[in-house]
Amino acid sequence: MENIETNLQTEEEISRKEILISKTQKGFKIILWGALTLLVSGLIALFAPMSQSGFEIVMYGFTSLGSTMIIYGLYLAIG
Repeated sequence: MENIETNLQTEEEISRKEILISKTQKGFKIILWGALTLLVSGLIALFAPMSQSGFEIVMYGFTSLGSTMIIYGLYLAIG
């Protein structure tokens, strides 16, 4: 009877570890995409001539999106 209970506990521990690993991997992927979004938005803002409205979309829209993605990715990776 103890073997069955021990096996169930180890299976639960393994499944928790697998869930934690998958969440951490997903978090790091989201962090990577957020960082790339920030990089691209910075490069576009530096090198692309735009009107005032296009510049604001790139500077504030993409930057906010990239920052939000990084924060969410950190939440998944750490949490």
